[in-house]
Amino acid sequence: MIWKIAWKNIVHRPLNSILCIALIMLGTGIISLLSIVETEMGNRFKNNKADIDLVVGAKGSPLQLVLSAVYHIDSPPGNINLEEAQELMQDPLVETAIPLSYGDSFKGNRILGTTPEFITNYSGILKDGRFNEESMEVVLGNNVADQNGLELGGSFYGTHGEANDGHVHDNAKYEIVGILEQSNSVLDNLIITNLESVWEIHGHYEGSQSSNHNDHDHDHDHDHDHEHEHDFDHGHEHQEVNTEDLEITALLIKCKTKIAELSLPRRINQETNMQAALPGLEINKLFSSLGVGISTVKFVGVSVVFMAGFSVFLILLDRLKRRKSELAVMRTLGYSSAQLFSLLICEGIILAIVGCGIGLIMSRIGVYIVNSNGVDSLNFKLHYSLVHSEVYLVVLTLSVGLVSAFFPAIKAMRTNVSSILKSD
Repeated sequence: MIWKIAWKNIVHRPLNSILCIALIMLGTGIISLLSIVETEMGNRFKNNKADIDLVVGAKGSPLQLVLSAVYHIDSPPGNINLEEAQELMQDPLVETAIPLSYGDSFKGNRILGTTPEFITNYSGILKDGRFNEESMEVVLGNNVADQNGLELGGSFYGTHGEANDGHVHDNAKYEIVGILEQSNSVLDNLIITNLESVWEIHGHYEGSQSSNHNDHDHDHDHDHDHEHEHDFDHGHEHQEVNTEDLEITALLIKCKTKIAELSLPRRINQETNMQAALPGLEINKLFSSLGVGISTVKFVGVSVVFMAGFSVFLILLDRLKRRKSELAVMRTLGYSSAQLFSLLICEGIILAIVGCGIGLIMSRIGVYIVNSNGVDSLNFKLHYSLVHSEVYLVVLTLSVGLVSAFFPAIKAMRTNVSSILKSD
């Protein structure tokens, strides 16, 4: 009964109530959306790092190298020589090393040349088909297959670079032999083939259309001076390749010991033409930079929530002054002081619940908007479920509503019935 009366009191003065609800909604919506983005990005970066201790690639920005080779959301700083990379792969401090080579895409999805260990590193599981074994065979990530309508047994042509309007390698057809299960990792948005496929396409492309290759120069071109020519039908015989001219884009390395993880990068950076970057270190730097902005906006959101709480306090106090006679009549009808106290508390909690609920809904609309753009640019989707920090947000909002209504509720409980009725 008390809750029903409290709701009618809120509806009776809609403008004041809407103001309180709007402020609470704005504050909780901002904090909720930022909490989801921060949590999901942290989880995704952590999951995609997998068991990678070092990333080795061309000299340049270490963050760019990590983002391109581990998270596949940037262009690489360049290529490294295959023979030099193979020497590093045989280093006694290296436990495993996964080579990566890329430069082409299909409708914005990166075509990655690598070894079977890459899929194993992310615990990839086949949904249909088999793993690629021959050149020009590919395994699709789940999102790639779903978004482009690609099916097992189908085929497609790659595009030079990552732009949709790049040169199409229409002399080299990829055949789809497998599709991976959804893994919520970088695998979902990649097209995986072997290293030979990448080398063959670029060797053939540069050998027959060198003039066009310059026209389609890209930030991360694979300038392979291959001296081999291939027929791209399956069942072709590979001719001998001069490995001195072959290049790869990066190496994903797992070290045997923690000491090796610290000493190996220093040696690579000082003694070779390559650079080694620590994914954990670079991502922590990135999050430190982003964290300042996120914390600032969160502070604004929390400030708005407390402003909303202050508004609830003022509005309930104003209503209390206008409703003294009403409260006095309720006392004469048998309502106790505790019930009057509960009435005002209920009004504050209802305003907080409605505002917080709408705020959470608005944050999910924000998640939908981010997902509409984030899949292509950041290779990940935000989830709609509650994250851990949102539970604290709900508790905070309800506490603000409760505290804001507490003082007006105390005054309502102390209402002097006889004096109010005499004055009226």
